[in-house]
Amino acid sequence: MYQLHHWLLSWTDRPYVRALTGHLAPLANRQLFPALAGFIAFAATVTMSIPLAPVVSAMVALKPTRWIAIVSFAVLGSATGAALLTYVIETLSLPWLNEKMPELMNSRHWLHLVDWVSRYGWWALAGIAASPIAQTPALALAGMLGMPLWLVFLAVALERP
Repeated sequence: MYQLHHWLLSWTDRPYVRALTGHLAPLANRQLFPALAGFIAFAATVTMSIPLAPVVSAMVALKPTRWIAIVSFAVLGSATGAALLTYVIETLSLPWLNEKMPELMNSRHWLHLVDWVSRYGWWALAGIAASPIAQTPALALAGMLGMPLWLVFLAVALERP
């Protein structure tokens, strides 16, 4: 267990993770710490602000005995955030997306995503969620194509760390 703890701490040695860990360390022994992981995962996914894996890893490193609960809540939070983000994009669609990410529609990444999701549907989204590829453009595409939200939730929940 010590080697895992040491590896997680070294892997999460990033400025934003160190800052977040400093704020979270006093809360690690609280009963609601795993739920906090879910809230952070939800917020990070909806706001497209920070990569989630280092944050969840740091939280596990803070309280390794509760890793199952922390990861479970993070998965639920991330999947719920992904479904909400997809709904927002589906509702607001192209004008919002063009305003927030104008370079997205012309990128090679976007064209690959359009091809993958058009061919393979939610399986493509699940694969993207499992990979290091940014999932936000795939969620945008899923929303624009009208993919059912429960499939978005399922795809992200099955593939999150």
